[in-house]
Amino acid sequence: MQGRLLGIVIAICLAGTTVAEEELPGLVGPYYGNADLTVLNGGAILESLNVAWDANTGRGMEWSGWWEGCVRGPVTGTVHFGIESAKSALIEIDGVKVGEVRNGRVLSGGDVSMVKDRRYPVRVTYWHTGGTASFLRATWSWEGTAAHAVPAAFLTHTAAQEEEHEYVPLTSTREQIAALDRSRFATVDARHFTVFREPGRFAGWPANRGIWQWGDEILVAFSVGEYKEFLEGHSVDHEKPIYLTLARSRDGGKTWSVEEPVNLGKQRNATTGGMARDEFLTPEPVNLDKKRKATAQCPGGIDFEHPDFGLYVNRDEFSVTYDRGASWEGPYALPNFGLEELTARTDYIVDGPRSCWLFLSAKDATVQSGLADRAFCAKTTDGGQTFELLSWISTDAYRSVMPATARCAENHLVTALRRRVDGVVDSKKRVSNWIDVFESMDGGREWRFLSKVADTDAGRRNGNPPSMVRLRDGRLCVAYGYRAFPFGMRAKLSEDNGGTWGEEIHLRDDARMGDIGYSRTVQRMDGKVVTVYYYTTHDAPEQHIVATVWEPPAPSSRGESRRIAE
Repeated sequence: MQGRLLGIVIAICLAGTTVAEEELPGLVGPYYGNADLTVLNGGAILESLNVAWDANTGRGMEWSGWWEGCVRGPVTGTVHFGIESAKSALIEIDGVKVGEVRNGRVLSGGDVSMVKDRRYPVRVTYWHTGGTASFLRATWSWEGTAAHAVPAAFLTHTAAQEEEHEYVPLTSTREQIAALDRSRFATVDARHFTVFREPGRFAGWPANRGIWQWGDEILVAFSVGEYKEFLEGHSVDHEKPIYLTLARSRDGGKTWSVEEPVNLGKQRNATTGGMARDEFLTPEPVNLDKKRKATAQCPGGIDFEHPDFGLYVNRDEFSVTYDRGASWEGPYALPNFGLEELTARTDYIVDGPRSCWLFLSAKDATVQSGLADRAFCAKTTDGGQTFELLSWISTDAYRSVMPATARCAENHLVTALRRRVDGVVDSKKRVSNWIDVFESMDGGREWRFLSKVADTDAGRRNGNPPSMVRLRDGRLCVAYGYRAFPFGMRAKLSEDNGGTWGEEIHLRDDARMGDIGYSRTVQRMDGKVVTVYYYTTHDAPEQHIVATVWEPPAPSSRGESRRIAE
């Protein structure tokens, strides 16, 4: 960051005119996914000039933004402006510097002649780098008053400014949800069942953990912590323990019982302090008094075809069960394959008693994304004693992570990937998030791009991972969360093994914000699909785990257009 001005700039340009457009609260402007105002995420609202940011805001360790609108004059006369910040700040009115702070040290203040209730254009620019908390407090004073924070009620912007800066609301209202024109959506017969919900608790991220199925018996893993609302981050208190939790259904997803995992995920520290906020970095339940122990090497001999088998992968280790998740063996170490750091989740396909594909990911500095992961395929043929890295799945510079893989024929594998790029889109440098599908025809040794499935947000919430299952009629089904309005859960079907995808199915669109999704999906014995995810609504605001049981629409051509591998 050497040679870069870090901090805040506030530019206020005197208007002297009344505002004709409808006034909206706060200021609006572009929000960037890096610290130098170049990688655009989209529009954002700054609600006040007395605000604090820390690791829990969800924006990460490096970000920046600038906002504009109007500030209303508090009195007629001379108003003195100042600013406080842990970083750097500059206040300008009509091109004149009236206050400056640099690296937390006040350098100057300034006076402005204002007219009571007249609106003056204001601009706020902020840069954030490093894991330390920061704050912004703009103050004003005039004759007979002491310096105090500029009240939020004096800040406004217009709808035209929101449109200019591509502002997408971070939350929805009951009225907005009720007013949705659902006739333009593809919908299905879907019923929603509660998996886990507790007052004061946050539950989330099944995609980071795993789902296992034995007929109509389903076991799903997820994380549970203390609820703490963050509109731009995850509504969980990261400074308190976050626990791995299991829930089991024996009736195809209609009713669920919660279980405490036995010998699963108890090695890691319970808090993350100032770490960058990716959901995967949320730790598992722990003994707070102990550091993580070294993970044992697997001796081999795993029976992947045991009728009650399950495998759980977390970063650089894995565990196995032979009693449908009642207890677990391990954790065992995964090799690092000569890579920087594994960031793997659970995704595997059994290929024989001692043979299994694992679809993993690792950090890769060549990826052009604030979160730089790349997915790859590995395999063991000796019951887990050794693993071979077969191939990278994607070779472009975009983030590829959290694969969800289906087997279409003996050596025909299809995987859906969570994608992200911090780059140029529509001539603008910005963040994009979406889902792609790749295929391998030789058992994972070579991969090629097939198709894009869908976008997963408007660039503000780091997207959402796919869950994928191959239905018994041969179609592929991908389900995912959508983190822009209308917030909700969606799905798509493919009749040609991922070459093309049908219309987007809205499983539900009643979420109040984008802190949702991370689904896992299986198919019941009766053909219905069960998609498990985390969710928040106006009636149930604390994030909780839901299972949606839904009926896929009939195929359009019953296999005539489906591409079946030899």
